[in-house]
Amino acid sequence: MHYDAQKDACYPFRYTGKGGNANRFLIERQCMRNCSKRGEKLFPTDERQGCYLPKLVGSCASNYRRYYYSPEDKECKSFLWSGCEGNGNRFLSMSWCNATCHNADENSGDSGVPVGIIVGVVFGLIGAVIIIVVIVIAVKKKKYVNGHAKKHFEEIQAPGGGQRKPEREKSSEKSQQHSVCMDCNSYSTFCYRCDEFVVNDTKLGHVQRVREHLQSLENSVSNTDRQRKRKLSDSSSPDSKLKKDSDGTVAQCATGLRNLGNTCFMNAILQSLRSLVEEFRKTLCSLWQGSQTAFSPDALFYVIWKIMPSFRNGTSTIVTSVFGGVLQNEVYCLICGTESRKFDPFLDLSLDIPSQFRIKTTKDQEPRPTCTLNDCLRSFTDLEELDETELYMCHKCKKRQKSTKKFWIQKLPTVLCLHLKRFHWTAFLRNKIDTYVEFPMCGLDMKSYLLEPENSLPEKCLYDLAAVVVHHGSGIGSGHYTAYGLHEGRWYHFNDSTVTLVSEEAVLKAKAYILFYTERSDQESPAKL
Repeated sequence: MHYDAQKDACYPFRYTGKGGNANRFLIERQCMRNCSKRGEKLFPTDERQGCYLPKLVGSCASNYRRYYYSPEDKECKSFLWSGCEGNGNRFLSMSWCNATCHNADENSGDSGVPVGIIVGVVFGLIGAVIIIVVIVIAVKKKKYVNGHAKKHFEEIQAPGGGQRKPEREKSSEKSQQHSVCMDCNSYSTFCYRCDEFVVNDTKLGHVQRVREHLQSLENSVSNTDRQRKRKLSDSSSPDSKLKKDSDGTVAQCATGLRNLGNTCFMNAILQSLRSLVEEFRKTLCSLWQGSQTAFSPDALFYVIWKIMPSFRNGTSTIVTSVFGGVLQNEVYCLICGTESRKFDPFLDLSLDIPSQFRIKTTKDQEPRPTCTLNDCLRSFTDLEELDETELYMCHKCKKRQKSTKKFWIQKLPTVLCLHLKRFHWTAFLRNKIDTYVEFPMCGLDMKSYLLEPENSLPEKCLYDLAAVVVHHGSGIGSGHYTAYGLHEGRWYHFNDSTVTLVSEEAVLKAKAYILFYTERSDQESPAKL
């Protein structure tokens, strides 16, 4: 969006990706609030105030399905927005509209409480929080920075009640058993004798057994608290309500993500990538707890270590270790016969939907064969003759020549991310390919696409579906993203703040945009993400 000062409004435009200036915004709300004096009036800071603004369709030529709140009918309704000249009474989804505007009358207006009392209470609460944070930081600093626990340990261990052992005795004890303690919040293991956090375990796995025991205790306590809170009062928050499936089963242990304005794609990806969630959550939360001591993410490291053994050498990042694979790109010169090979790392594979499956059929025509995921993979790896615009620079011929190109997969990743190219340019428009692509739920065999299939174990080539991202709508500039995710053998549909338990049949009928497959291991099948 860009701001037109003469019309005092924001309008969409197509950005080429190069150059530009600061008059470029992702959404109309951001554009108007930054540039127009009417910004606060049209897009109030409190979204609930926007519920009482009139519905504005705008004067542009597009048609986007949006939702607005009708104060007269006290419900959310759909309308077609033109793409410009709107206001805050416009929502991407019905659930977002209901969550923002439902009971807005009860939450707005004069509360009857003097402003001075409200301000006093707020500042009082802020002061109390600051005092608590300072106390926590001071306590943690004394415990970890000053090393009081280690000092008490040394006093007990040293002969004569506090006399430290000679250095040669301490060095001889390096090979003996060391006493350790564990942080019950992060499950980090601290060795007193080494005076540092450690990640190694005993041969019998004692540290991990203690870690799992503490985790089970924490889960049981949290479940008890959750049940107690549920008995006291049912939450009325729309984010905490989970819809039921056809047989009345509630989708448990699944929480939606509220759409913050064109963030449905981010929400769908976050819901799809839920491996390591618990340890990753604890690691991120610990970074903002006010402690002046460095946090040891060894619990997260242990989980990654367990999933991805190659991560132990410390040469890879989490992303490349989990999603990273290697392609071999072979280019063959048709003039001199020179063959060039190049290895390219990848984090995902972008697959074209073959053109023969894109043709729409009428009711009178016979239905065409269904496009499968293997059709897309074969199209990606098949031998291709490069056209005139992609002539290969042959080092032997010293000029650009006609050539062929072929991809092989040299190394498969642990999590295989497959992106189906559903958007393409035609003239000046970017259209969506709405072709249904059939994909397997279990046992996607990638062996035939490998460079050296004979050197790969059969089970290392099998992948099971873990998550699906779906785009709803007709174009890239509009529409909505949702995700299907597998958790403990059950499939959930994540639609921003709404989470629904669904069947496998519903997942298989989805027109996938991104597919996440996990490598099948000996211990679990199908894999769980």
